[in-house]
Amino acid sequence: MLVTEVQSLRGEIVSAEERETTLQAQMHRLDEVLRTAVIAGYLYTRTRWVPLLGEPVLEDNVEDMNDWLQKFLVLQGSSIYFYMHATDLHPQGTIAVEDIVEVGALPSHINLGENGVLFAFHITTCHRLRLECSTPVKPQMDSWLTILGADFKARNSRNHCESQNEIVEYKH
Repeated sequence: MLVTEVQSLRGEIVSAEERETTLQAQMHRLDEVLRTAVIAGYLYTRTRWVPLLGEPVLEDNVEDMNDWLQKFLVLQGSSIYFYMHATDLHPQGTIAVEDIVEVGALPSHINLGENGVLFAFHITTCHRLRLECSTPVKPQMDSWLTILGADFKARNSRNHCESQNEIVEYKH
């Protein structure tokens, strides 16, 4: 009986050491991301596709929160990375900054009733992907718009998407 208990405890110790190693790796990655990121934070996000010329525009209820998911977004280097959690080791997806053709605040805020409001903005790429982001903290939205807008204006004249006859503009 004692031998079985000792083996069980050794297994728990190994398992705890493995969890500790994983958590240390996650913390190291998060520390590195936060030290090198231009901006990072949790935002509610959803994606839409921009209709092609001649396609009907679908009505979209901005206040419908059913399709908004909270994700950790990081602007680092020349990409925006999406993580489900800040401690995730690998991003779920990316958007290359050079692919962005439009950045701007959404026309109205999202009213959550008693829970307050969310302030929203969008990032549209030359691949017709429209990432909509929202936050209950207006200065957080303003920071993302300012940083993305400054970068967008700096590279607007050399955007590789212009060759695809895309409209390129910054709205803030």
